[in-house]
Amino acid sequence: ALHENNQNGQEGRTWYDFIFACDLFPYVEDLQPIFRTVRKGLEGKGGTLAFSVELLDESLNESNEEIADPGFVMQSCARFAHKRWYISQLCKEFGFHELLRKESTVLRQHCGKDVLGALVVLELPPSEAV
Repeated sequence: ALHENNQNGQEGRTWYDFIFACDLFPYVEDLQPIFRTVRKGLEGKGGTLAFSVELLDESLNESNEEIADPGFVMQSCARFAHKRWYISQLCKEFGFHELLRKESTVLRQHCGKDVLGALVVLELPPSEAV
């Protein structure tokens, strides 16, 4: 699914058609650098990013502090949960279009309880990939 471009002085650059990140994002707090890198990897002609993400229940307000909301929190299980608006913001910032989002999906179990999250498939259209 990868190829090398020999045009425009970019010989040897690797581009991808499809990038899959299953059970990766819960180990990363700020996903912005990953989205930036993935976009660069798909820039050649566009492509697809598919991933799973543990979503934070935004109805729970664990703190009354007035601080900037980063869009993610470390959970008691030492994995990160991300907020829906944060994922949507990253998609917009890096030019991805959402093809599929299946929420309330059981991603794994922790201490005998289901951990819910989302399976997301994004597309970077060729027009956005230049």
